[in-house]
Amino acid sequence: MKIFLICNLRSKHNLATRLELFESELKLRNLDYEVLDPLNFDEISFDFSLDYKVLRLSADILSLKLDALIRKKADLDITAFLNRGVFESMLDLESMNFIKTIDFVASDREHLQKQVDFLGGFPLVLKENGASRGVGVIKVDSMHGLFSKLDFLRANGFNDLQLKQYFEHKYQYRVMIAFGKLIGCVRVATVEEEFRSNVARTKCVKEKILIDLDPKILKDCLKYYRLRGSDFMGVDVLVNENLEYCLIEGNAPCDFLLMNRLTGGKVPALILNAMLEK
Repeated sequence: MKIFLICNLRSKHNLATRLELFESELKLRNLDYEVLDPLNFDEISFDFSLDYKVLRLSADILSLKLDALIRKKADLDITAFLNRGVFESMLDLESMNFIKTIDFVASDREHLQKQVDFLGGFPLVLKENGASRGVGVIKVDSMHGLFSKLDFLRANGFNDLQLKQYFEHKYQYRVMIAFGKLIGCVRVATVEEEFRSNVARTKCVKEKILIDLDPKILKDCLKYYRLRGSDFMGVDVLVNENLEYCLIEGNAPCDFLLMNRLTGGKVPALILNAMLEK
């Protein structure tokens, strides 16, 4: 058995640290592995007849394409590589308590107003995809504000935009799932001066703890995980004071350094265990 780690170190989000953690665990277990760089991959020299497993650590399009190529050659499931926007629009997201989301934000006022109405009106959340830890997540309270912010973002080259229903919440959960198994859950509390709970992880931390997960939330997270088709995902969930909740997004693969610290460095081992047991 050989394990291939797909990692584009030219990408971002602590990838070098993630790779080091997995390499340390693999060396500790004396498992054969190789790191595949999507920019330098040679399909001709790759031996597809090997008994192997693949774990993708980077989320860029080149890594996705390499992961899909290897899985296709090995006759494995490649549903994880469907376009996120198209794929999620096909899912029954309401059955998973998924927050209302618009993936293709209108440019003209008439259609934009219809999208705002669909989301339940203001306030709502405008998100520029691609950043992390709350950067690019904007709370909008009026049509005037929304239209002017869209003009500014698009004029500066930010076109991968989403509109989301606003959900007043007290906590944000990061539910990590790998190869169909729950790896863990981190709860981050919001603070009074900030509506973005993921920012609280770095700037105004109030609480960061591992928690046991409500079975209803876990059921919805697992359903979303299976429909997305990814091996290794973090599902973000907002929870209010009455313990009402909604799923807001899934990141595949996801940052796990916070959870790794809270578990005493166990996350790579838990992910590898889930992969090898599959």
